[in-house]
Amino acid sequence: MARRRTLYVSRRLKRQRWQKIKTVLSFGLGLIIGLAGYWLLVFSPLEQIQVITGLSSYDPIRIYLQQFLTANFQKWVFPYSQYLYPPARESRMSLLGISSSHLKQTILQHYPKLSGVIIKRDIWHHKLNIRYSLRKRKFIWCQEALQNRCFYVDKEGVAFGVNSLASTSTLGIILDTRTNPISLGQQVANPKQIQYLESIFQLAKQKDSPFTLKDLRVNKNFSYLHLDTSKGWYILFNPFTDFGSLQKMITRLAKERLSGKIDSLKYIDCRYLPKVYYQ
Repeated sequence: MARRRTLYVSRRLKRQRWQKIKTVLSFGLGLIIGLAGYWLLVFSPLEQIQVITGLSSYDPIRIYLQQFLTANFQKWVFPYSQYLYPPARESRMSLLGISSSHLKQTILQHYPKLSGVIIKRDIWHHKLNIRYSLRKRKFIWCQEALQNRCFYVDKEGVAFGVNSLASTSTLGIILDTRTNPISLGQQVANPKQIQYLESIFQLAKQKDSPFTLKDLRVNKNFSYLHLDTSKGWYILFNPFTDFGSLQKMITRLAKERLSGKIDSLKYIDCRYLPKVYYQ
């Protein structure tokens, strides 16, 4: 009986020891696999970028990308790992955890002057090719309430460059009455509104136009427009009103009621068509 008991205890101890050995081996194997996976993702060339193409050496976007991707690599390096693995001290560029769409949005947010970015990645040669297009100026957009703080605006209505109202430019001037500061990259108007504003400037330049446009004021809600003429009087009208018909109406008004003395006006209010008010 005692012998059986001793044998049972011996087997139980062996099982416990073997269980401990399996636990240690499993932990060690898991640690090795984890470290191997960490090395594969962070330090191997798998997610690293060695060359950025499509940009000149002095392009600020290239410099920004190098700094951004290098900082991303450093984010994944554990503290003191450079003492255990010397290559961790090297400065590298990594796309680990960053998708192409995320990188594209990051570039566009950092550089509002860009209208589009194309990113192509060559995994096998560890290259990143960047192509971009620049926004084209449509208007100079100024905030009167903020000492005429001005921006360039493109066809999408996005403010992308600072400009001075005093600077010489052939672009049309839009005066914005909103008081909240406009920031670079902000959309101040939608493409349809920009297209309408552009048509106003084009029609006002025609030879048969009854006035010469100086600048155009818009309010925050785009509820009405205020057009300043070069003669000092102004016109109030609603957005998306047929501006060509409005010009013809003002021409008839000048001939029939003002006897050609349109330059002596103070304003013409066309917001309540077909009624027209003037002074």
